[in-house]
Amino acid sequence: ERTFLSWMQAASLLVVTSSAITTSADSPPLRLVGLLLAAPAVLLVLHATVYYYVRRYQLETRSVSSYYNKGGPFALCLLMTAAIVLNVGLRLWRAVSGPPDTFDFAAHKFSEP
Repeated sequence: ERTFLSWMQAASLLVVTSSAITTSADSPPLRLVGLLLAAPAVLLVLHATVYYYVRRYQLETRSVSSYYNKGGPFALCLLMTAAIVLNVGLRLWRAVSGPPDTFDFAAHKFSEP
């Protein structure tokens, strides 16, 4: 159960990061990076749920098979690294080739709810 909760914590961190990138992005490619980061979070939840039930079955049947998760942590690290590299790459590409951001939060009048 602790491992399952740890995987769920990692997935929720991915979702929070994804939504922060998506909402703070000021261009469609950066929003796409935020949305693409949500996909590994969903896969992580599915992976954790499947492994939770597999391990629970192994414990209930007193199976002598391995409880070692070989692919999950590597896949998580690979997906996170790819998302971070893509995000940084798009930010650098936009800084070099795109027009400067002219939005001024201090001057913008936000509507009252």
